[in-house]
Amino acid sequence: MAQFFAALGQYPTADHEAREDDGLVIITQPSDGDMLAIHDRQPVVLAPGAARDWISPDLTSAQAEELAQQHGLSAIAFEWHSVSKAVGNVKHNSPELIQPFGDLEQ
Repeated sequence: MAQFFAALGQYPTADHEAREDDGLVIITQPSDGDMLAIHDRQPVVLAPGAARDWISPDLTSAQAEELAQQHGLSAIAFEWHSVSKAVGNVKHNSPELIQPFGDLEQ
């Protein structure tokens, strides 16, 4: 199943110049399950139906808050595996970084 990060973004278009406040914010929630061993926050990840609702121009602030709080996927929705320590170094950027690396330590 496809999964989508909940985010807010503002970008320049052909009709508008870039602004100092252009950018992207990834919405987070408290971590749960196995994610707690890594960090106390995790991205809000939405299933396709909720993601379509998220990007609707008619979405109100209250509806966005409800989507983020009630429809974010739990850590159990993810497949977990160890990765190389190189993942933590911003100098490294290659597809090999997400390949499973050894056994997952529990």
